[in-house]
Amino acid sequence: MDGDQLLDLSEQRCLAGYVLALLALSRLGPAQRLGLRLRDLRQARWLAARLGRLGYRVGPPAAEAGAALVTVEGRP
Repeated sequence: MDGDQLLDLSEQRCLAGYVLALLALSRLGPAQRLGLRLRDLRQARWLAARLGRLGYRVGPPAAEAGAALVTVEGRP
């Protein structure tokens, strides 16, 4: 995966989105970022907290038109 990527998880439930995010994050290099588009802020906060506990640097969830966005940086 080259450069920054965006993964749309807005149609996924929390656990499925978590697994898909982990799969995508496992392919990132240390200097790359992954944007995750989620259904709402509640789901974005849930996912951000879980990824943060795994050691990923996670930006604060932000509201976007009809969705929420979380940015995760590289490998922990």
